[in-house]
Amino acid sequence: MPQAAVDLATEVPSETASTLLRRLRGMTVRSERLHTITHQGAAGRRVVEGAPSREEMARRVRQGAAGHVRRPVLGRGIAGA
Repeated sequence: MPQAAVDLATEVPSETASTLLRRLRGMTVRSERLHTITHQGAAGRRVVEGAPSREEMARRVRQGAAGHVRRPVLGRGIAGA
């Protein structure tokens, strides 16, 4: 499985990744298989290893706040219980 397929599957929903891989690369990979691959790649890793650092999150908040009167709200979701 090319790394690009794994990268794509971690950025967009599995069904979307499957469709894009078929359209762009001619690869037929079922969304269920992509889901399994991402879980295998995440085995043994903790959530905080994939999360941005505190400094990176602060930078993103500052960037989002630039030019706005109200403070921005930063929401962070974690999928895959």
